[in-house]
Amino acid sequence: MQHDIKSHQKASLGHLFSRVGRMLTGHAISKVHEAGYPEVRESWLPILQHVEDKGIRSIDLAAKLAISKQAANQMVKEIEKRGYLQRAPDPEDKRAQRITLTEQGWQAWVVGLKAMQKMEQQLETALGAQTLQDMRAQAARVERILTS
Repeated sequence: MQHDIKSHQKASLGHLFSRVGRMLTGHAISKVHEAGYPEVRESWLPILQHVEDKGIRSIDLAAKLAISKQAANQMVKEIEKRGYLQRAPDPEDKRAQRITLTEQGWQAWVVGLKAMQKMEQQLETALGAQTLQDMRAQAARVERILTS
C-alpha cells in the first residue's frame, strides 16, 4: 500500500502554519546574519522569544518550553557562551537567577523584529490590510482554541 504523505502534509493546517512560520523566521534570521550576527541560530528562537525585559527564571523558561530545567539551562548556556544572554541574581528570589538578553542580544533581536515587520508590510501590500488583519485575528483565535 502506498501512502501519499506529501498531499496530507500540504492539506494539514499545522504543516501550513509551520511552513509559513519557518519562512518568516528564516527571512528574519538571514537579516540578523547580514547585520553582523552570523552565529545566531534559528534553534535559539524558542528560548529568546520568552526572555522579557525583566528576564526569566530557568524554571519558568523550562515550563514555557515544556522541557526539563536541565535542558533549558543547556540551551541557555550555549547562547550565553555566544554573548547573547546573561544571568543575573533574581531580585525577588536570591536563590534564583534571571536570564536576560545582553546588549548584543537586544541588538540582534531588534534586527530580527524589524525584518519581521518588513515582511508583514510586504504581505499587507500584497494581500491588503484587512486581509492581513483578519488572518492575524483568525490565527490568534486558533491559538486560543488550541490552548483552552
